[in-house]
Amino acid sequence: MRGLLDRISRTRKKSSDRRILRRHQQPAPQGLDSAHAYLLGIPQPVIVHLLEDHATQLGAQVRRGCAVAGFERDDEGVTVELADGEQLRSRYLVGCDGGHSTVRKLLGCPGRGPPGCRPPA
Repeated sequence: MRGLLDRISRTRKKSSDRRILRRHQQPAPQGLDSAHAYLLGIPQPVIVHLLEDHATQLGAQVRRGCAVAGFERDDEGVTVELADGEQLRSRYLVGCDGGHSTVRKLLGCPGRGPPGCRPPA
């Protein structure tokens, strides 16, 4: 829906290293309502590059090496405070900052993923 599948597929087709990019011979996850209900074995660095490139084309700013110290939400978005004291303002804050996500921890999300995550009111 966001036009990324074609880019991922082109990346997959360009690769001659079948160890890196390959379609897994596993059954598709049950209950997917999609014409693309299959698994692709694509290394995380390739996905990160594609997603970051897509995000920056849409105007997002991707920062690395910054630690989130806290944030405050309101009806307009979120103000994020970084560990160095810098504050950023955005409409959204995404908790994709690793297996020990500070963002998810501050939101009160249990475990490593969003299921069961209930942000504080």
